[in-house]
Amino acid sequence: MSVTTAELLQKVQSVLEQECASKAEALLQDTETRLVDGAPTREEVRDLLPTLTARLVNSTRTGKRIFGLDQLIAKLGQLDPSVVVIGYGFIAPKVAGNVYLADESGEAFGAAIVDL
Repeated sequence: MSVTTAELLQKVQSVLEQECASKAEALLQDTETRLVDGAPTREEVRDLLPTLTARLVNSTRTGKRIFGLDQLIAKLGQLDPSVVVIGYGFIAPKVAGNVYLADESGEAFGAAIVDL
């Protein structure tokens, strides 16, 4: 699936809480934003969920907030473990994050965004 940052923002904004939606907007509308590693990742929920859960634990320990992560984990936890998730990782000068969509339908699952 090939999408623009504007299309990703449009897809994901409706499923994000206000604070995370604002961070997603800042990330995806920044003219210096670039895609990390040049391509999105594809993982099954069963593989992605433990990684995201570990990130949440680590961010809690360090006090570095990852906006949207808890909401994303809750959403993915409701899905069949075999669902394939596409993760678009982006970085800009002041913020970085990932936007997650269903591989088959393009449904937005959420985002995890951190201030740099």
